Amino acid sequence: MRKSEFELLISEAVEEECNRGDPEVVARRKSYMGDVSRFELDDRIRQLARVLIVPGAIPDKAAPDAVHIAAAAVEKCEYLLTWNFRDIANARTRREVERILAKHGYNGTTICTPDELL
Repeated sequence: MRKSEFELLISEAVEEECNRGDPEVVARRKSYMGDVSRFELDDRIRQLARVLIVPGAIPDKAAPDAVHIAAAAVEKCEYLLTWNFRDIANARTRREVERILAKHGYNGTTICTPDELL
């Protein structure tokens, strides 16, 4: 599988997160995001993110991660790629997040690491 086989999307939340930190690192991140499509956060995404912040799913301190998950679900992304094992890409969290998403009518997003996808 190659990158060209996918349409890459990021939310404005991801873009904001990528703009934080060391200027050299920010510049490198921006170079990777060049042709990636972006979408804005809306009330549906924010509302679903609030639903995901519960014990067993996404903790309060990881609210931006809930936004990432909600954005992928609402925008019907087939995959949400992440290296965040603490709050997103671990088996316990995935199971609970998938249960919550399904309960609210969002079934199509698979949370995985880039290695798992490729």
